[in-house]
Amino acid sequence: GIVAGKRAVFTVLQMDSYGNNVSLATGQGDLAMAKLVVSVIDAQDRIDYTADMNVTIVSQQLDGLYWIYFNPTKVGRFLLFVAGFPREGAGSLAQMIMGSPFSFTVVPAAISPAYSEGMWWNNTNVFQPATDAKFILMLRDRFRNAVPVYKQDFNPVAHFFRRVKTNMMEAFNTSIKVESDSNPSSQQAFLFTPTLSGEFELTIYLLNATLVGGPFNFNVVPGPISIKNCTG
Repeated sequence: GIVAGKRAVFTVLQMDSYGNNVSLATGQGDLAMAKLVVSVIDAQDRIDYTADMNVTIVSQQLDGLYWIYFNPTKVGRFLLFVAGFPREGAGSLAQMIMGSPFSFTVVPAAISPAYSEGMWWNNTNVFQPATDAKFILMLRDRFRNAVPVYKQDFNPVAHFFRRVKTNMMEAFNTSIKVESDSNPSSQQAFLFTPTLSGEFELTIYLLNATLVGGPFNFNVVPGPISIKNCTG
C-alpha cells in the first residue's frame, strides 16, 4: 500500500496496436497522445478524489512515457482511471488505456500525538472506589486517519495526579491495564481501578509528547458507608 502523504508515481508507456513503443527514440514522436486524462475514485463510495490528490502529469516523449504523480492523504482503496485523447485529427473521444482502472490502497502514516484523541468511556469521568475506570485513546496520523493499534510498536504512558489544597500535584500508584484489540482497531483503552477518593488528572504521553486535550479530569467519590470501617 501507499503511505498517506507520500508521493505516488504511475507510469504510462505509449504503444501502438501491435505492442510497439511509440516515442522519439523509435522515430514516432509525432504520434504522441494529445492529452492524458486521470481521475481517482474511492472504490467503495465512488467519490471522486482527484482534486484532493494534487495530480501532476509529466510527459517524456524520448521514451514515450507519461509519469502521473499524486499525493494521497485519505486511507482506503481507490481506483485510478487513465484515459488518453488521440492526437488532433484522429478523433475526439478519450479511450481508456489497457488495464484501467488500476486499484491501489492507501495506508495510514505514522501516529501523530497532535491529531490523536482521548476521551472517557461513555463520557463518564466520575467513579467510585474499586470500580473500573476506562479511558479511550484514539490513534490518528497527521491527516486524521485512524491508525490500527496492532500495527504499532509503542507504549503510551499514563500519569495520574491528585489535586490537593495547596494546588500541588502528587503522583499516586494505581493498577493500570492497557487494552488493545487484535483486530485493526484504532482505539486503545486504559483500564484502572482507583481506591482513593478525590479530584484527579490523567495525562497521556504518546511518543514522548502530551496527548492533545489533556490533562483529562476525573473524580473518585466515596463509596457506600462501611460500618466496620467507621471510626470514633
